[in-house]
Amino acid sequence: LTLYSKCTYSKIGNDMVPDLTQCQEYINKTFFTIKSGMYAVIEGNDLVFHDKDTAKTLYINRFPPPVKKWFMTGQVPLYRTDVIERTNERVNGDKINVYEPIKSQRKAYETFPNKVKDKCHRMLDHIRNIWCSKNKDQYDYILQIFKSMFEGRKNHSIIYLRGAQGIGKSMVVDFLVEHVIGQKASCKGTSTQLKTSYNMAMLGKRLIRFEELPTFTTSEWMAVSSTLKDYATGKILTYSDKYIKSFECPNAHTIFILTNVSAIKDDEGRRYFIMDVSPEKAGDKAYFTALYECFNDEVGNCFYNYIMENVDLPSKWHSETFMPMTNAKKDAFAERLDPEYKFLKENYILQGLS
Repeated sequence: LTLYSKCTYSKIGNDMVPDLTQCQEYINKTFFTIKSGMYAVIEGNDLVFHDKDTAKTLYINRFPPPVKKWFMTGQVPLYRTDVIERTNERVNGDKINVYEPIKSQRKAYETFPNKVKDKCHRMLDHIRNIWCSKNKDQYDYILQIFKSMFEGRKNHSIIYLRGAQGIGKSMVVDFLVEHVIGQKASCKGTSTQLKTSYNMAMLGKRLIRFEELPTFTTSEWMAVSSTLKDYATGKILTYSDKYIKSFECPNAHTIFILTNVSAIKDDEGRRYFIMDVSPEKAGDKAYFTALYECFNDEVGNCFYNYIMENVDLPSKWHSETFMPMTNAKKDAFAERLDPEYKFLKENYILQGLS
């Protein structure tokens, strides 16, 4: 409206016609027509999707009549949604980049104060000692998962942390979300996103966390398992929500599942990385008080740059191919044995009988 009020006019025939150039340029930078029939609007720093009716009510019907006529009948660019790694630019050719940039910024790790680096290593020690039970292969692998996620790559493994309450399994994910990648680049998953097609909240998010999944019936689990597999390994996902037309976009999510109980019925599958979470610090208030001192943006930025500088990803690195075996994974295999094999194992093999 401000730009329109400043338009210059030219006489064409008997009519005075406004020069809409500045209005058109502004709209083309902030208001995007998606080929699926949706509209994407930059609202502040956020990219928000609207269906046709909502976009008309909120925006288009408020355009000055000449601007509205141009927008509805003129040559307005058409875009498709995409995930574009390693850039914060929203527009790239005919693509709208839905990938949310992470909070941390590149900075030489050595430039951080020693007290900040000490807290960074405190968090790294928690990952090594508690998340990975001091296993080097697991520790190296989970840091590779982090770097892959930070770089915008798709991780095809689901990171599964199962253990008693109060052992510190969720603290690392909380730290990543709040102080490393940021809230905008993450999403707290819900059972709705597993049981229905309403998953729009996940669009453009690097990290998806599911906590304390409910108990599913056998029939529900078949559908939920298929959805989790698609979230973990699918190259393209379909996103939709109530009143919003579905559309496809590349899948760049890294999935974390944190639970106190055995929530996954087919966790012996190759896509699940079941970590050997240690309970050794359960109830240690002094330990967790010290760990909470790591929860600030400077330590988060330091952690990010440590990972980016010190973790190597092989040229053909793939999260499923490089996944190490864990004791928790072996337990999952054992729990899923057929009854006949369980009988032989418990009554003969473990008893040392032939």
